[in-house]
Amino acid sequence: MRSAFLDFGTVSHDDLDTANLERVLPGITLYPTSSDTEVDERIAGCEFILTNKLNISRARMRAVPGLRFIGLTATGTNNVDLEAARELGIAVCNISDYCTVSVTQHVLGSILALTHRLREYHDAAVDGTWAKCEQFSVPGAPIRELQIGLEQYREELMRDSLARQRVEIAVVTFGGRVKVEHAFSTADSFHVPTLTPNGNTPMAAALSEAVRLVENRKQQYKAAGLGYYRPWIFLITDGEPTDVTLWPAAVAELQRGSEAKNFILFAVGVEDANFEKLRDLPALNGPQKLNGTRFRDLFLWLSQSQKSVSRSSPNDKIALPAPSWVIST
Repeated sequence: MRSAFLDFGTVSHDDLDTANLERVLPGITLYPTSSDTEVDERIAGCEFILTNKLNISRARMRAVPGLRFIGLTATGTNNVDLEAARELGIAVCNISDYCTVSVTQHVLGSILALTHRLREYHDAAVDGTWAKCEQFSVPGAPIRELQIGLEQYREELMRDSLARQRVEIAVVTFGGRVKVEHAFSTADSFHVPTLTPNGNTPMAAALSEAVRLVENRKQQYKAAGLGYYRPWIFLITDGEPTDVTLWPAAVAELQRGSEAKNFILFAVGVEDANFEKLRDLPALNGPQKLNGTRFRDLFLWLSQSQKSVSRSSPNDKIALPAPSWVIST
């Protein structure tokens, strides 16, 4: 009884016990790999063939009159001519419970790697970022922490029935160019955009765009005869405005809007943000400096503050909780 495993190396790296296989198919030849040109010679005279990826065509089956069984060490059968096998009385079988344990292991490993940022930690250790980081436990990647913070912010709002319906969120980014990543929507319709650092920071144009979005949304509320809370514009930056010629006009626009109580401006600087420029802004309590990359604490504070506002009436004065994420500048 001649048998051959044509590409045993695809399932084993000298780490599989073949005793059971050899007991069922005594004398089986285990080829680590087989090229397409080697297949015909290697299956000649075989009754049993095992393969993972190699093509077993009608012509090949006809050329082996005594062939009784083709076993596939995979879940598919697309590399075997099944119609020809039926006509020639050759049984074909794949693996029904293929890699159940290892697939589960891979999924859990991927979840842990992504949620615990293992790749980023590895890269930071290799390229020296970790060694240079002032906060040894959080090497680099502030943009990733910001992304996680935004996702947590949405989840916190979703847990509160009033905030879920009353807090509306829009996102404007200014990495390289100004872009409205997400127009105003309630938390249940808010999809956290993927954030990437990119090029210059036209902060003045971004702030003007934020004012435009806020004013347009207020007009929509007025047209519908609906009351609204004073909007918040929340600036987060780790740099400075590169559109310097637009900066004075943007500051003046924000000053007018703040004095008219059209909105409340918050400004948060991260790492190397230019606080001298940020102090030009009429931000509530002045620009605040984020402690390291504690974006999650920042957005938790923001969600808690907005939950309090959502439970109030539009003209009520609300005392905001003290921020735990701030350090002095």
